[in-house]
Amino acid sequence: MNEKRLPILNLNSLEILRRIAKCGSITLAAKENDVSQSALSRKLQEVEASLGFPVFERTTRRLNLTEPGRIFLEEVEAVPRIVAKALRRVDEECFGKQKTVRVGVSRSLSLAHLPGLFAGRGSCSAKIKLVHPTGKAVVGGVLSAKLDVGISVLGADFPNELNVMKKFEDEFVLISKDASPGNLRRKASLLAWSNKQRWLLPPEGSASRQVLESWLRGRGVEVGPEMELDSFDMMIQLVELGMGLAFVPRRALSAFRRSRKIVKLDIGEVPKREIGVFTRKLPEPSQIVEEFTKGILFS
Repeated sequence: MNEKRLPILNLNSLEILRRIAKCGSITLAAKENDVSQSALSRKLQEVEASLGFPVFERTTRRLNLTEPGRIFLEEVEAVPRIVAKALRRVDEECFGKQKTVRVGVSRSLSLAHLPGLFAGRGSCSAKIKLVHPTGKAVVGGVLSAKLDVGISVLGADFPNELNVMKKFEDEFVLISKDASPGNLRRKASLLAWSNKQRWLLPPEGSASRQVLESWLRGRGVEVGPEMELDSFDMMIQLVELGMGLAFVPRRALSAFRRSRKIVKLDIGEVPKREIGVFTRKLPEPSQIVEEFTKGILFS
C-alpha cells in the first residue's frame, strides 16, 4: 500500500499561514511582515497547492479558515516551538549553553506545595524558569512546547499527548470563622446549613472546582459562589476575615500561621484531587528535565 506523499513545507510556510489566519487578511499580514501583498498572495497559493486543499476561503472583507485549514493549523501549532526546543537542547548539550527547565505551576497549588516541588533542586544543575498561570494554561503550555514540565490538577479531560511522570493525592478541608451549629456529616444537616453560607470557590471550569462540585452534588448540595478565586492562600485570609467559607487543600492550611483563628469543620469523608507532574510524550523529555521531575517530592 502506497503512503500518501507528504507536502513540501517549511517553517516559514507554516508561519505565513499562522500570520494570515491571525490577521484575517493578506493585505494586513503583508503590511505587518513588510512584504508586498502580491508576493504574499503567491506564497499562499504555493502552500495551498502543496497541501492539496484550500486553507482559507475568500470573502469580500476577510479570509476565513476552511475546516481543513483549521484542523491543519491546530495540529501543527507546536511545530515551531518543538524545533526551537530541539535547537535549545543542541546548544545546551553540545555547545555549553546553560540548561534551562521551563516549569509551569498551576495557580491552584498554594505556596505550601512549593517546597515539595523543588525538594530536589540541589541535584539539578539547570536554571529553572517558573511561570504560575491557571491549570488549563499549564496544560496548554506543555502541549504547545512552551513549557518543559507542567504541574497542575489532573482533570477528567487530561490530554493523551501528555505523560504523567508523578502524581499525588491532595485532600481538602472545609474552613470557616465560626463553628457549625449541627452535624455536617449528615446530608440533611449539611444541605440545610450550606444554603445559608457564603461560599468562596475556585473559578468555574477549573479542575479543582469540578472536584468540589462533584463532592457537593454527591451530598445533594448545589452552591452559588459569593466569590471565585484562583488562590487558596487568599481564600484562607478571606475566611479569617469572615468573608465566607471555603474548601482549601490541607497543605495550604497547615502552612498558614494564623490558622488558629479558623475553624476546620468536620464533614466526614473529604473531597480529594489528584496533582500531576507531566511532560510531552513526544519528543521525549531531555535528561535534565527527567532529573528535575525525579527530584520532586511529596509526603
